[in-house]
Amino acid sequence: AEIVSRVQQDPSMAANILKVVNSPLYGFSQKIQDVNQAVMLLGLNELHNILVVIGFRLTMPELPQFMELYAHSTAISRIVLAIALETRFGHPAQLRTIGLLHDVGQSVVLLLKKQNARLAMLIDSLDSALLGGLLLSRWKLPPAICETVRYQFYPDFSTPENIPQDLRQNVAILYLAHLCYDYLTGKKNPAPVFLPAYQNLLNLSESPLDELVEKRI
Repeated sequence: AEIVSRVQQDPSMAANILKVVNSPLYGFSQKIQDVNQAVMLLGLNELHNILVVIGFRLTMPELPQFMELYAHSTAISRIVLAIALETRFGHPAQLRTIGLLHDVGQSVVLLLKKQNARLAMLIDSLDSALLGGLLLSRWKLPPAICETVRYQFYPDFSTPENIPQDLRQNVAILYLAHLCYDYLTGKKNPAPVFLPAYQNLLNLSESPLDELVEKRI
């Protein structure tokens, strides 16, 4: 009741929630017109994810680069959820948030370049993962989310042992989600050196990525 009351105080938020709940993604047979019914049908975890999506979207200008980044982040959040459900590691709602916000540092880089075009080369050298972790900390998100974003690139050049133990599974799931995304979108990358170590961490067999995506995820 408290959540419904808060949503109804913000007409824009209420409209967005009704728009999402009536989208083909959920496939309800009848149109949902009542916020209370929408909240009951969605549940707290799904409602939380929708609000994060709406909030994240509102931080970005209507420009192609930002829309591409937003689409990528939304896709990663769904793949992360699929991996979490398959492996039974981590907290699905938290991992969806991580997937959605993992590239927020890259959005900072894009904004800086938009405002300081002459410094583009210098800005490109900034650590977007560190920027993202710092920004999410300023937004007072849970440390597990902020730190996972900060360590997200470690699997490219390091084994799980070099990542704090309480973050390893989150980072592994986010890393694997990116590899799945690249596979599903046809992007060809060299064979990841440390992928087997992260597969083992998640109790996934050391099978080729295409087999892992098609049969498990």
